[in-house]
Amino acid sequence: MPDMLHTLGRRGGPDTILGNSHVVRYDELKDPRTGASRAVSVTLEDGRVFTGDVLVGADGIRSKVRKQMVGETEPNYSEYTCYTGISDFTPADINVVGYRVFLGSAQYFVSSDVGGGKMQWYGFHKEPAGGKDAEGTRKARLLQIFGGWSDNVVDLIKATPEEDILRRDIYDRRPIFQWHEGRTVLLGDAVHAMQPNLGQGGCMAIEDAYELANDLTEAWDRVGGDASQFDSQAAFAKYQGSRMLRASTIHGMAGMAAFMASTYKVRGSVCGKGRMVCCLVASVGEMVLSPPCFCHPTGIPRGRIAHAPVHAEPVQDPSPRSRGRPDSHEIDHACCAWMGAWGKRAQH
Repeated sequence: MPDMLHTLGRRGGPDTILGNSHVVRYDELKDPRTGASRAVSVTLEDGRVFTGDVLVGADGIRSKVRKQMVGETEPNYSEYTCYTGISDFTPADINVVGYRVFLGSAQYFVSSDVGGGKMQWYGFHKEPAGGKDAEGTRKARLLQIFGGWSDNVVDLIKATPEEDILRRDIYDRRPIFQWHEGRTVLLGDAVHAMQPNLGQGGCMAIEDAYELANDLTEAWDRVGGDASQFDSQAAFAKYQGSRMLRASTIHGMAGMAAFMASTYKVRGSVCGKGRMVCCLVASVGEMVLSPPCFCHPTGIPRGRIAHAPVHAEPVQDPSPRSRGRPDSHEIDHACCAWMGAWGKRAQH
């Protein structure tokens, strides 16, 4: 992010990026003679006013620009809070396995290789919104929640400094059909905030920005750079038309992934405190069900996992956490629950 901001500042000039600039409202500026829109202005909290040809509202899930455009609506709480951090920890199998998902009852954990000998992780826990941790207690609470889970979870938490652990409640918003008004347009979470389970929120914003930049450039070039002839509405309509279906589809898939992870059921008690259900491991070309914890959900079609080959690794972990687990032959399709099993839900 610092490199990106530096590049933008270097290319656009010293006033391209302004910090502590909170938008209060925007206004269409019309030609007094013709009534046609000629510009748009934004008013900041401190009273400053800026004017431009277009306004792009990329101000997040609680967008002030969106609120003025479509009215005030509350975001949807997922019923989960999320702890996250980046750990200076390299698993022994890092060259083979770069992504893991651990599923449990009302909690789950995700880890991903981000390069440079670091792993990023997310710990999700079902609880009411607005919870706070006393200073210096986040790691302790995480170990209380996940301390009985696999070493692949516990080691990451322990290797992360307390001050690097963040917490936020998870929200999303329903897709909307109005992305623009006059010379103002929405982008990213301001228009299609989604669950984080596919890691696509930021990706969708980048795709939005790329498409919008192309459409605005094309519209500007079409009139030879004549601002009086510039048709922002046509550019915005093309942008929305090319992006809305894809963004809405990914939004729905992210919500489905969140639902499957958060409603996973285990039959019986496994592994220590009985919290750990299973671990999905993403390696090259396959999905692997991995130790240390296994289960065998019912009501799931055998082997139907998004065209990816599936196998169960043998149980070799002799640690106390591994005792009392079902045998590995019982769980050859347990991870169907994570992939959705074509819409069927695992039951007790």
